[in-house]
Amino acid sequence: AFYLILSAKAGEKIYYTLDGSTPDETDYLYEEPVLIENRSEEPNRYVSQQKVVKNWKDYTPDPKPVDKATIVRAMSVNAQGQVSETATETYFVNLPEYESMTVISLAVEPEELFGDDGIFATGEAYDTWYENGAEGEAPLTNFFRRGRSWEVEASMQFIENGNVLSNHSVGLRAQGNSGRSQALKRISLFSR
Repeated sequence: AFYLILSAKAGEKIYYTLDGSTPDETDYLYEEPVLIENRSEEPNRYVSQQKVVKNWKDYTPDPKPVDKATIVRAMSVNAQGQVSETATETYFVNLPEYESMTVISLAVEPEELFGDDGIFATGEAYDTWYENGAEGEAPLTNFFRRGRSWEVEASMQFIENGNVLSNHSVGLRAQGNSGRSQALKRISLFSR
């Protein structure tokens, strides 16, 4: 574990998040170094989503804790209200097996994956149909929707042997045919 020090130009305020979301002025205001530690024993948030399969009432995600990186996303705001680009970094703490791996770290708004309009979720129309008796034709789930309108922006870091080789924005979509029905989704990445 360590304390992360963030810096910006004099007079600028720094705001940051630790959940993969893009920071804004409603998020944490940086006032002191941020503790970065192993978070693997914290409750699962994303792998524990239930509404990622059609019959989600019958689906129980595995509660066993998974390895967790800490994703720090930060931006600064100057006195004129101008906002910097968002910086994103991925930290694996006390997880030595990741030091020699090739890792793709994706940081994305959780709501864009698992919210009512999330690309990995069943979606509001489907959930209403499902909760009200599932009569008639089922609405299309979000994870079966296709095309660029069902793509979300993500920050991607390509990490090899602990070194960040690439750090840029990508488009992310649900990918596959029958695999879209599985709890763990395959994805397509688009670099433009």
